[in-house]
Amino acid sequence: MRPFSYGIIPYLFTDKGVSIMVSKSWEGDEYYNFIKGKIEIGETEKECCKREVKEEIGVDISTDDLEELFIQKNPKKNIGLYLINWDKYGDNTIILDTNEIYSLEWFNVKYLPLVSKNQRLILTDIQLRFDKINYLNRRRNV
Repeated sequence: MRPFSYGIIPYLFTDKGVSIMVSKSWEGDEYYNFIKGKIEIGETEKECCKREVKEEIGVDISTDDLEELFIQKNPKKNIGLYLINWDKYGDNTIILDTNEIYSLEWFNVKYLPLVSKNQRLILTDIQLRFDKINYLNRRRNV
């Protein structure tokens, strides 16, 4: 059985659309990633996310705020990422664990940077989800 990593995709609705938070592991890294880590024995997927977020950026999230789960199966390690609306956490001080994360950045979902191939399909699914939400919101406002 392949190991699983779980993490989060923080998002915000802005006046320019939806933005998501991505990270880089080290200076000069060409690929962006997400806050995630390997699930530990006895942990649920959501508990793993909560622990990893606290360890990597110092923010204590509630597992109740974790939304839709996106999974990508890969040859070496499977990845599961939960969406989380970051409005509630935006005022928290972020303290990076520099052994894990070099930087965090926000990108509009229409203009995303390069991500590792192990997470590319998840990003495509997320873009489609937010495109659908934007389409439905525009239809309601017509």
